[in-house]
Amino acid sequence: MEINIKREELPEGIKSEYEKILIRFKDPEKLPYFNNLVRFAEEYTYFLSAPASTKFHLSCKHGLLLHSLSVTSLMFDMRDTRPYFSDISDESIVLTGLFHDLGKAGEDLENPYYVECEPTPKQKAAGYGPSQPYKMNEMKVKFEHAHLSALMIAKYYPIATWEELQAVLIHDGAERLSNQDYVMKECKLQTLLHHADVESAKWVELE
Repeated sequence: MEINIKREELPEGIKSEYEKILIRFKDPEKLPYFNNLVRFAEEYTYFLSAPASTKFHLSCKHGLLLHSLSVTSLMFDMRDTRPYFSDISDESIVLTGLFHDLGKAGEDLENPYYVECEPTPKQKAAGYGPSQPYKMNEMKVKFEHAHLSALMIAKYYPIATWEELQAVLIHDGAERLSNQDYVMKECKLQTLLHHADVESAKWVELE
């Protein structure tokens, strides 16, 4: 079974960056709902400890959180330097940037999205580890991680806008076969999130 951790158990550098992002969500009317989502993510999923992928970008402990922080920071950088994104709020960026991959944290503590791989008997005998660090949890109900993320946000942050939900739902891009009904119908927030996500996974996280 995967091990959940508390925020105070995060490495200090990661914890500091995480809290800097969290405090940018300031809307007093929305904040109680946002805090409810944060509490759910931290206490009832593996958001703070899960990897970002099975064997690709940040397939390591805290990888999901590191990826989410990177994407959120890039979204702020793009919003602040590209005039056509200037009307997107801090709150929408924090919500979608931090939690666009929340589905990868698992539906709850009984159902992690990723589980650690074990070496085969042959690998063990030769003193090797497994071929890849993580794999999909085959026991869980199958949802695309983006769909699961949007469902979880809608449940624990019920005031999410249609734009915020669309951004999360198709953050992997409308060009994906499963998302092609959205081609040329993407909202501005989706475009911002998608480009930040791709840039982070392909370049920033490899530095």
